[in-house]
Amino acid sequence: MSAQENKAIVRRLYEEAISQNKPEVFDEIMSADIVDHAPFPDQAPGLEGFKGVFAMVLSAFPDYHSTVED
Repeated sequence: MSAQENKAIVRRLYEEAISQNKPEVFDEIMSADIVDHAPFPDQAPGLEGFKGVFAMVLSAFPDYHSTVED
């Protein structure tokens, strides 16, 4: 995978999955057995745990938005 392809994936993560609140994008770009090396307390393993944390953050900060500048 090229550097440009990697950048497009990361940009999609921030612009679509996070800023547009489209958690289904995580299913498309992340592995189901992702390992979170800094999990929240009681976070479930894998992609479902990661998406659960994302949902929790958005419930606390519903207007959360990320901008990729570089």
